[in-house]
Amino acid sequence: MKRWFWDDYYSFVEDDDRRCNSNQRLYGNQWSFKNSETPSAAVLIENTGEMYLKNLSTGEILLIADDLPIGPEDCWMMYVDSILEGWEDIEKTPDSSEWLQRVLKEYDIR
Repeated sequence: MKRWFWDDYYSFVEDDDRRCNSNQRLYGNQWSFKNSETPSAAVLIENTGEMYLKNLSTGEILLIADDLPIGPEDCWMMYVDSILEGWEDIEKTPDSSEWLQRVLKEYDIR
């Protein structure tokens, strides 16, 4: 069974060595959840095609995508950027993490 939540980054990386040895790309650090004031960072892991949200207060990790297509770096990043177009304007709005998860789901990414 796939795991989607970790108490901290160390535990998250420990579950898959590819996470530790990969470039990671930040997609902002002001993502919010409903009924929460604490911001989260959205991060893409290049080696695994995973995207996670890290709670900047508690350090908890929520995996929100695990099958983003992996390919040549330039093409792959352009594809992810196109899926998430407009994220800079949305991340600071209330419950913005819902938008992020919805967009990924629209592209059948989970």
